[in-house]
Amino acid sequence: MRPEAESGGRIFGARALGGAGQSTGQRSREVCSPPLRQGARFESVGISLRQDGLRNHFDGNAGDSDCWLPAVPLRSLTITRISPLQTGAFRLDGGGMFGLIPKTMWSQWFTPDEQNRIPLTTRSLLVDTSDGLVLVEAGYGDKWNEKERAMYEFAPRTVVDALREHGATPDAIAHVVLTHLHFDHAAGLTRKVGAELVSTFPNARIHVQRQEWQDALANKSTMTKTYFRSHLDPVATQMELHDGECEPLEGFKLLPSIGHTWGHQSVLIQGQDKTVLFLGDACPTMHHAHPAASLGYDMLAYESMLTKASLLKRAAQEQWIIALDHDPTHAYASAVEVDGRMMLHPI
Repeated sequence: MRPEAESGGRIFGARALGGAGQSTGQRSREVCSPPLRQGARFESVGISLRQDGLRNHFDGNAGDSDCWLPAVPLRSLTITRISPLQTGAFRLDGGGMFGLIPKTMWSQWFTPDEQNRIPLTTRSLLVDTSDGLVLVEAGYGDKWNEKERAMYEFAPRTVVDALREHGATPDAIAHVVLTHLHFDHAAGLTRKVGAELVSTFPNARIHVQRQEWQDALANKSTMTKTYFRSHLDPVATQMELHDGECEPLEGFKLLPSIGHTWGHQSVLIQGQDKTVLFLGDACPTMHHAHPAASLGYDMLAYESMLTKASLLKRAAQEQWIIALDHDPTHAYASAVEVDGRMMLHPI
């Protein structure tokens, strides 16, 4: 049994979908763009969207030809619970996180340390379904040397710890969905057993955009140390590669959100009463709703700004709940438009 939502948790309806026999596409190498079916059956089930009990870690201020699995028919799937998991905490340069926004402005939102770094979290979503557990994002893992740990001030915590606290094990994860393959989102896919690198989630199918996988293998980034083969090669045979917008799992829609990377995707989890949008690094914190707040790490800053504005506007219109991956305080927010500009309010 997983712990019930603590006081103040929000309960929403869930979606139960029929239609066994549909596939994710004949193979993941093919375009994955099945339409949402009309007339799917629904039943009312509780989804607990609860804060992740975040305790700030900071006191005070293989080859492409091998990387796919054959698709399997989808069974009727019911989403019963969505839980945010704090999988880690770390620090990045404040200027890098806010791009063109001057320090006089962003330092009102985050207090930098003596190295100009600001506190961030890594957050995943654990989704209970009738077809097994689905994990969105894998965090930074534990394969770091002392120099790297000091550089980022990684908290001694991983997705495995967060799962354990929710009564789950890595072996129980049936699917992992990643927004992209930068180390703070995907290095937790693998772990060391002795001198060997192995998959953290050996029974899972791992879902990313094909563009992102290919760019990661080629290390296509202005950052030379963000894609690591140590978190790619050991899981190559588990990969499900998708091309564009699609619904590889019933109730889970992948929305390409180009900008941070060419293959970045956001994850839309659709319930009967409420829908949760996990934006990944399209909008990593509450304050990144500001139109000029593109990351210095974005490959396409202008496209990133347009992508974020479009997703937030749609979220406001559809009343989607926004899940934030790096905000150290807030797991969820709602999007609102004020004087023609999109803003986020904490939930």
